[in-house]
Amino acid sequence: MVETFIKKYQESNNGSFPSLNLTHKEVGGSFYTVRETVRDIIQENRVLGPAEFT
Repeated sequence: MVETFIKKYQESNNGSFPSLNLTHKEVGGSFYTVRETVRDIIQENRVLGPAEFT
């Protein structure tokens, strides 16, 4: 769910990442779990480069 929300947010906001608080509000669940997931996604983005949406 977190990945899906981030992808949708990036598509409509020029590829920028949503804030952690916004992501937590939209997705719900444990704040700390959401934080770790967002960190992993950001780290992947740095290593692999920006995602290309087709």
